[in-house]
Amino acid sequence: MRRKTLKKCLTDFIRDRKKRSVCLAAVSALVFGLLLPGRIVVAISPSLDHRIFVITKRFTPDEIRKGDYVVFTIQSHYIKNGTASRLLKKVSCVAGEKLETKTREYYCSGVYLGTAKRYSLKGEPVDAFVYSGTVPERKLFVTGRHVDSFDSRYLGFIERRNVEGIARPLL
Repeated sequence: MRRKTLKKCLTDFIRDRKKRSVCLAAVSALVFGLLLPGRIVVAISPSLDHRIFVITKRFTPDEIRKGDYVVFTIQSHYIKNGTASRLLKKVSCVAGEKLETKTREYYCSGVYLGTAKRYSLKGEPVDAFVYSGTVPERKLFVTGRHVDSFDSRYLGFIERRNVEGIARPLL
């Protein structure tokens, strides 16, 4: 009996080259995730631009910059019926910048960030966070790129001190 390599098995299973590459990346991330528990995160949500991240847990809140991806835990009735949930989002507006809300649309220093939807996927009305002014000290406005991402558009600012890790994208 002949042994197949993992690559051969995946090739037989997935003929499409792009899908095969994504599958190999996911398997690699899983292996690395087992080797580095808690340090590798695979994001399955379409709300981020990247899928695989390495989490840096040794940092000070002052190191968080606009454009960073951050991990934090939050409780909201919009997410898992109010159960505390760990989220990974992109920092889109930081202290000192001007955040504006115009008819459920969000702008940071004049740059469009996204629009808050009126209804959840279940058809329930959702309240949007409304704020126009300078982002307060020690606060972050975080977003996902997908319209269904529950982020600061609904949750409001998050505290820098509540960030558990800075996530660096790998893929």
